[in-house]
Amino acid sequence: MNISEFLISPIAGSVIGYFTNWLAIKMLFRPHEEKRIFGMKVPFTPGLIPKEKNRIAKKVGETVGKHLLSEEALVKALVDEKVLESLRSITANAFYSLRNNEESLDTILTEILGDHKNSTIDSIENTLSQFIFSKISDQQVLDEITSLIMHPIKSILTRKVEDIPVENIIQSDFLQGDTFRQWIIGEIIELKDRIQNEERTMSEIIPDSWMIYVKEVIRDYFPGLVTLLIDYMNKPFIQQKLKQILLELIQANLGKLALMFVDADKIYDKTLRYIEESAQNEEKREEILKQINSFIDYVVEKPVKEWADKIQLAHHTSEIEDILNKVILYFTKEETLEKLKAMIKEYMSKQDLTVLTLITAIKPNIVQDMHQWIREYLENLIQKNEIFKKINLFISKEIKRSLEVPVSRWVKRIGKSLEEKIQDAVIKYYKLIITSKSSEIAALLDIPHIVEERIMDFETDYTEQIILSVVDRELKAITWLGGLLGFIIGFFPVLF
Repeated sequence: MNISEFLISPIAGSVIGYFTNWLAIKMLFRPHEEKRIFGMKVPFTPGLIPKEKNRIAKKVGETVGKHLLSEEALVKALVDEKVLESLRSITANAFYSLRNNEESLDTILTEILGDHKNSTIDSIENTLSQFIFSKISDQQVLDEITSLIMHPIKSILTRKVEDIPVENIIQSDFLQGDTFRQWIIGEIIELKDRIQNEERTMSEIIPDSWMIYVKEVIRDYFPGLVTLLIDYMNKPFIQQKLKQILLELIQANLGKLALMFVDADKIYDKTLRYIEESAQNEEKREEILKQINSFIDYVVEKPVKEWADKIQLAHHTSEIEDILNKVILYFTKEETLEKLKAMIKEYMSKQDLTVLTLITAIKPNIVQDMHQWIREYLENLIQKNEIFKKINLFISKEIKRSLEVPVSRWVKRIGKSLEEKIQDAVIKYYKLIITSKSSEIAALLDIPHIVEERIMDFETDYTEQIILSVVDRELKAITWLGGLLGFIIGFFPVLF
């Protein structure tokens, strides 16, 4: 056997091995579509990969999702230090941009939301209004608000009476105001009803110390009180009323005939002169004071309701208003008002009492009553639809005002330290969300489905290029390996 005959079989095996491997690799991708001749399908068309593209895409997706981009791999990648530093850098850049942005929030929201801006703002306003309204409607919150209102009131009530700025409180405008007038009328009516049904004596109601104070005040201010009394008795309508009472007393005791010999004006004038002289004469003054004290002692030992029966109290609100108007008219005169202030101020400076002590002597449960009044008032406000409207209007105004402020002003108010805390909070909650919600995130991303759809979207040519770009060298090695194996196998016929 010569050398040519010796090489023919190996060379032929090499060519066959190389060609068959090359053809097999080509048939993985080609032809891309099914081929037919005379209506009959050509075997091995289309290529293996185009033919099994759906199955391969699904399998690759499952493999990538399970082994390459698994839930653990995603979490590890998303909370990597480089990612966290990038997030911090992004947040810092965002603050820097906002700090130098002179646009208003309204402008930015218009750019972001467009036509939906107004409806979004309305929704926020209603949500905030509903939230606040629901909170203040809560019974516990109502108690807290009531206590909050009562706190400064209690602080005022625990002040000493001598610290009360009487000169600022007792003003003619205040005394003539409708609020004060209606309050006084209400208190008078309530007091009148209580007096007419009160079984206790005044000594049981009023502390002994108070009665001592009253007597001391009458003694200390007797000349001044007499002056006030005379001034009051000199008022025309008072003179007329007292003279009428005097004539009625004379008629009741002496008969109508006696009225012919009585001059009411002279008697009234003599009475005034006697009172004036008594105020100047120490002996007479002491006698009058003694009689006044005896009268006070007599009065306080009688049941209150008996005095109410003897005194013709006003039966109608109009009568009370008429009397009150006359009293206010008298005390709102500048001279009288200044005397009243001076007397009250001097009296209070001598007392070691608090406002609460004075009030509770008249109304023992005043603090509890005030708490209840405030609570009921708040409940009534909440039951009305007006309170929700006012809350909504307030929030609307505040949001509108806030939207007009430039973004830079809002951000500059934050400060560097708070900015860093916000960055730390962003990273903290980012990591918390990623780690605690990893299953939901992986399910939401659905990596297998994404990979499968992506592969299905590729053209066959592009798929072939991708695969060849990865394993081109290996496929060529397989082709040449086929030629080498064919060459080696071609020696066997020669050897045998």
